[in-house]
Amino acid sequence: MPRYLLDSTVHIQWARGVPTTREWLLTALLGDDDLLTSAISVSEVYAGAHIGELERLAMYFGEMDVLPVSHADAVVAGRMRYNRARRGRQLHLADALIAAPALERKLTVVTANARDFEGLGIDVVALG
Repeated sequence: MPRYLLDSTVHIQWARGVPTTREWLLTALLGDDDLLTSAISVSEVYAGAHIGELERLAMYFGEMDVLPVSHADAVVAGRMRYNRARRGRQLHLADALIAAPALERKLTVVTANARDFEGLGIDVVALG
């Protein structure tokens, strides 16, 4: 069974009703794929949510496993940021903290911003 880690962009597109994202999520759910997300993604989504969206978001996130950030994830994320900076490219802290558990747990990241996760040694599904 495929195991996917959903990035913040996927949740935002779901909330906005983007058809390609909703279709991908429905297919994954019907295919009994394992959908997870990061506490970081949850935080990013709630930071931009309107008061009227909170109940729907709570039900949506209640249907998936939310990964906490562990000490090991923080170390891996820090090294990812260091390595990316050495190549002259910035890696945002949130993206590194989302990518780290994907690397450690061999999860595929699903995102609308695949470029954010390039060169990190993880598999990525790019949604448009």
